[in-house]
Amino acid sequence: NGLNYYLVPNTEPHDRAELALVIEAGSVLEDDDQLGLAHFLEHMLFNGTKNFPNQELINFLETVGMEYGPDVNAYTSFDETVYTLTIPLDDPETTQKALQVLVDWAAFASLDPTEIDKERGVIVEEWRTRLENVNGRLNEKIIPALYGKSRYSERLPIGDMDIVRNAPYEALQRFYDKWYRPDLMAVVAVGDFDVSAMEEQIRSVFSTLSNPAETAQKEEYSIAYDAEPEYLVITDPELSVSVAQVVYKRPAKEFSTVQDFADDLARGLFSRMLNIRLDDLTRADPAPFLQASYGISSLAAGVEALNFGVFSQEGEIRSALSAMLAELERVQAYGFNDAELARAKAAFLANFEQNYNQRADIDSASISSGLVSTHLDGSVYTSMATDLELAQQLLDIIDLKTVNSYSDEFANSAGRLVLVAGPEKEDLVLPNEAELAKVFDDIENIQVAEYQQKDIAESLMTDIPSPRASLSREHIDSLDVEHVVLANGINLYIKKTDFVADQVLLSGVSYGGSSVYEDSDFQEANMISGIVQESGVANFDLSELEKILAAKNLSVGVSIGNLSEGISGSSSKGDI
Repeated sequence: NGLNYYLVPNTEPHDRAELALVIEAGSVLEDDDQLGLAHFLEHMLFNGTKNFPNQELINFLETVGMEYGPDVNAYTSFDETVYTLTIPLDDPETTQKALQVLVDWAAFASLDPTEIDKERGVIVEEWRTRLENVNGRLNEKIIPALYGKSRYSERLPIGDMDIVRNAPYEALQRFYDKWYRPDLMAVVAVGDFDVSAMEEQIRSVFSTLSNPAETAQKEEYSIAYDAEPEYLVITDPELSVSVAQVVYKRPAKEFSTVQDFADDLARGLFSRMLNIRLDDLTRADPAPFLQASYGISSLAAGVEALNFGVFSQEGEIRSALSAMLAELERVQAYGFNDAELARAKAAFLANFEQNYNQRADIDSASISSGLVSTHLDGSVYTSMATDLELAQQLLDIIDLKTVNSYSDEFANSAGRLVLVAGPEKEDLVLPNEAELAKVFDDIENIQVAEYQQKDIAESLMTDIPSPRASLSREHIDSLDVEHVVLANGINLYIKKTDFVADQVLLSGVSYGGSSVYEDSDFQEANMISGIVQESGVANFDLSELEKILAAKNLSVGVSIGNLSEGISGSSSKGDI
């Protein structure tokens, strides 16, 4: 019947499984009288099916300890609808029933008119709630601009509330019958089960499904990525800072061959080095912006978004945008240098090594999510072992010229969208479209200097302290913990565990906290942990510190409470 299924055995967590039903149909396939009904249908599948009428579905989920949200969920997007379950595996009957839930969702929804009418108000309230928060209001304006003059901008999943309120029952049934069919479905199962047994169960229940005698052709829709530059300025009373986003719409890269993996690595190295430079600018004195970053996200229809974002103080968004673009211009003019690339490669390799070392601890939900994504975008799902093997081979041969060439993706202004959003205040004037366009024109004509970088030390400490004798040592048998009292009076408790591979956790606490300070010092005491986190160590500022530790798998933090202060950290065994 054309249904795909994916099975992965995984023991984290024990005696649990993640199940997903993927429907390759979303709001973009709605007819003109169905706007919002793909999402409406998602809601309705929780309101009764053939084998779980009325509230029996919810009752079953609750009796086996599942809760809507953490264990049972669903979402509707432009191109897909996905349903997920987390189930216990201690009872074979529960597994069988859970698979029956997926089958019922796939083909046996009740779509009872009474329940449909009840659900209309739920969806309208969901729509209203979105408009009551700043993100919802911004998205209502940004998404149409992002997707341009395409079917996607006319088919937002939340839909048209007039249709949601008044659509005939037949319209909902029509979408279900037309698009919920085996050749547009996939089942994903990841968990602590026997693969052969799970496969047999899936084949048994899903092979009974059949496609309609006449299947509708699934039309492919497109998003333009070569349109003239566009500008959008938005204000909202709930925004507290000004933000600018520059989006370059480009054809999405494939990920199915070794060369694709190499290209993805090179692109990732470019992104990391650019973000480090932008981070460094936030610590300059004066800093040209509060925060800036670069990343890549998927839109739809084989198009991705190369995103630059910058936050500024009120009234400074234009200069902040200029500073961010000037840094991109510097990269385009001179590229990155060998030292930057070496650190980025070392950091990437360390991350692949950590993922491989902790492969037994990855949770089933993460694997399931990855399989859903690869099924939908047609890419290849790779194991941690394969990722590490390829990274070890390819990182050595990726050269600086290749990485620097990714700045060419921003050389063409076609497909560029510039968004500026800020607080709705009488005394705050945001740049208009003409002024934003001039920022880009001016950047093309400025002369930027080549990036200057200080020499970075290879290690934090040149003189390693010698070990000191401890005052006492005892083994606490009931906890299997070693208790050591150091010469300076610090109590040290050491316990060996196998909870997570290649991980060492450290925590330290002392009594005191903000309560020991005068009232006049309370605010400073309350903020000190954040200040320390943004500070360097010894003679190294934070930017230098991050570069020195680029290839290390570690983190360190400090905290202060009312009655105590503490330190915490984690690392691989090699970086303790």
